Amino acid sequence: MGIGKIGTTIGKEIIAWTKTSGKSMLTSKPVKVNIDELKLAAPLQTDRVQLSTPIGKHKIPRYLYHMTSPENYQKMLESGVLKPMGCRLPDGVYMLELDSFGKYWSKRLRNDLCDKIFCTGSSKQIVMLKIQSKNLNSTKLRIRTQKQTENGGLGRNAEMELREWLNFTAMPEERKLLFNQLVQKYGKKTGLKKYVDMMPKELEPVTKGYEARLSPLFKQKKADLEFVYIDDIPISEVSVVGKADYKDLFGIDYFSDKLSGERNTAKAVFEKIFYSKPEQGMLKAWRE
Repeated sequence: MGIGKIGTTIGKEIIAWTKTSGKSMLTSKPVKVNIDELKLAAPLQTDRVQLSTPIGKHKIPRYLYHMTSPENYQKMLESGVLKPMGCRLPDGVYMLELDSFGKYWSKRLRNDLCDKIFCTGSSKQIVMLKIQSKNLNSTKLRIRTQKQTENGGLGRNAEMELREWLNFTAMPEERKLLFNQLVQKYGKKTGLKKYVDMMPKELEPVTKGYEARLSPLFKQKKADLEFVYIDDIPISEVSVVGKADYKDLFGIDYFSDKLSGERNTAKAVFEKIFYSKPEQGMLKAWRE
């Protein structure tokens, strides 16, 4: 922004015309300013004005939750960070927001998630981790809906195809060549990002998700949200809420798909972990 023209001095007043990008900011008459009120300003570092758009404290849930196995949690303690999964898109740390999880996720998807974690480690246990969102970089926090990811159309089919491509099991040869060229030139992490940027735009709800600050809009539509942080999360920002043991919950020390279908795995896990804790109130709004 600059002064386009300074008018005639009139006593202790000046008249000024200003312009920005070649267009006058004034529509009818010049601005009259008393020079006694003028002060010397610090020199501008750039000829631009940038408006900040901070995320309000209620735009993103205060706490996000991540479930893992005791074996994986031990690896986190050793490395000092929660690392992105590396086998999904977006490549990040996947987390839950309890209100959306309890109200809008389907029973099958809740159970599938818990059953998968029970199968991850030999201990058949789940460790629930709690992360404060205020300490995360908001520009790296994304949201996706389970409906888009798992159900029909764009969702599950696209997700499965992307997994196959990333694992090189069904990636077309020309795509393998492109992907390898990007990795060789930029490294795996940046190469993968550039590769994802080249994918069709209609895949973005799966491959990139949406800005997390939009979560209230999705919740108004009763969306079954998951949060993805596309970077490491320091273990210092994480606390353990509790653990759930498969044998203690269900009386058996092995996992069975058939047995799993007969019970509400997720609700049993959450009731166990959140018993007598502030999060227990979330279960009052749990929907089947």
